[in-house]
Amino acid sequence: MQASHESNPQLRAFLYARNSRGGKSTKAQLLENRRECEARGWQNAGEFEDANRSASRYAKRIRENFEDMVARVHGGEADVIISCESSRLQRDLEVYVMIRRLCVETHTLWCYGGAVYDMSRPQDRNRTALDAVQSESELDVIRERNLRTVRLNAESMRPHGRVLTGYVRRYDPETGDLIDQVPDETWAPLVQRVFREFVSGITAHSIARGLQRDGLLTSTGREWRDTGIVAMLKTPGYAGYRVFQGKIIGKGAWDPLIDDLTWRQAQMILNDRSRKGSRTTAVVNELSGIPSCSGCTGTVQAVGRRSKRKYGCRTKFCASIGADVMEAYVEERLVRWLGRPDTAAAFQDPARNAEVEEAVALVAKLAAELNQARAAAKTGALSVASLIAVEAGLLPRLADAQAAAEACTTASPLLVSLLGRDDVEARWGALTLEQRRAVLREVATITLHPALRRGDSTLYEGRIVMTLGPRRPGQSSDAASAASSIG
Repeated sequence: MQASHESNPQLRAFLYARNSRGGKSTKAQLLENRRECEARGWQNAGEFEDANRSASRYAKRIRENFEDMVARVHGGEADVIISCESSRLQRDLEVYVMIRRLCVETHTLWCYGGAVYDMSRPQDRNRTALDAVQSESELDVIRERNLRTVRLNAESMRPHGRVLTGYVRRYDPETGDLIDQVPDETWAPLVQRVFREFVSGITAHSIARGLQRDGLLTSTGREWRDTGIVAMLKTPGYAGYRVFQGKIIGKGAWDPLIDDLTWRQAQMILNDRSRKGSRTTAVVNELSGIPSCSGCTGTVQAVGRRSKRKYGCRTKFCASIGADVMEAYVEERLVRWLGRPDTAAAFQDPARNAEVEEAVALVAKLAAELNQARAAAKTGALSVASLIAVEAGLLPRLADAQAAAEACTTASPLLVSLLGRDDVEARWGALTLEQRRAVLREVATITLHPALRRGDSTLYEGRIVMTLGPRRPGQSSDAASAASSIG
């Protein structure tokens, strides 16, 4: 490259920076590029950066700003392209050939590593081609090393990838090798709270709102959203499962934050077909979407304004009935059924009744202490830091008590707290609307029959049929046979 070109103040320079994961930031690269541009007396005609983007043939995302820069070079807006290294502009020989052709056709120079290259000169083409081959070769070595590390970690069931919220990793200070992954004292209780509330019938939307009300943010300092809660609930690592190439391959070499039963219950709720398509926001009507219409097997939904609410078939409009009437009918029969001693027996091993009663009592006691602490935090009597500390002490004990109760029964923790209780009516009244719907989904099959006369929305014998009993997959035939039909 001729010296006159290198110091020509009329040359317009495009400055480009790129990085993938780790490495020198695009900001730092642009700073170096500006210094190079100023030292040579060139005009800074534009800056382009692609953060977290690969330049290899394995890239999965387009480098939007690189494409924009190439188009503008084609348009004659620049005389030279500056990058810190050859690999910042490309790590693929096919891309290198494209850049070389671009520079030749548009008479554009390429500056990197403190040198300026003119692609019309054979010696410059040879030099840049050698650098391009080296850049691609380095990437292949890095990729193979990373893949080997992933395979070795999978074989040893060690954690890999990003650190899950709720864990911290410890590394050897000398070698930098991973030692282990352990629960984080601050974040692990929050993860356990999310799972516990979800399996108790609270929606992801309400869980997120509850965390916001308590002043608890994500690990990145943002407010919780439904999508973040659902993503957490779907992550096998919290139950201690190791995932490789998208599949669970066994238990990992770290302590789980939740037990297997809670994990299975959460996945069952997430995969419940009856919930598909339902809104994640706060529910308004207790029965909407739960009953079915006997006329067309369609779903019965809430219809009409608040003062004239009804439940009706939304598929073929086969049947409808007053909302208050239907809710009162369903609730009265459900509460009466829940309080029966033989109902509890349908969900548990008769030989372990005493264990269940003791565990349920402990669950209620610990839950009351937890709710009391959260109420104090809401009023300001307890700081957020103190609340987290209280939860750190209570949540493990609560989880153990719930696990003890659930080990003796096929019912969810929420249902366990209602089955066969003398005060079931008061307990039912204290549940949130979401928790009531969760109980109904777990035990009730409700069918609404069309009226004898078209347009009749009153209640009479046979209009509503309820079948109550264990509904979860994998439950015993004895439990299923205990279902009670109420018409």
